Amino acid sequence: MVRLIRRLWHGWRLMNLPCHRISELVSRSLDDRLTFGERLAYRSHLIYCVACRRYRRQVLLIREMMRRGPGPGVGPTMPEELRERITRAMKER
Repeated sequence: MVRLIRRLWHGWRLMNLPCHRISELVSRSLDDRLTFGERLAYRSHLIYCVACRRYRRQVLLIREMMRRGPGPGVGPTMPEELRERITRAMKER
């Protein structure tokens, strides 16, 4: 019975994560596989939270721009200085 209560408590906590924890999961999901509970919490939170959906879109856009690199006709580009600052900031995490 105690195990069941602990599992339910853990599930409830996962389903009620604050935005700052969801933003961590968004970032981590780009590099690592999340647990089932984390994926469930992450996806259900994005259903109702506009700010976290916007954050996710921005992170994906930055990632895509970094992947493409500079070049004519490839799509949106960013100055090299900005690219280097973002790369450094990502490594510092």
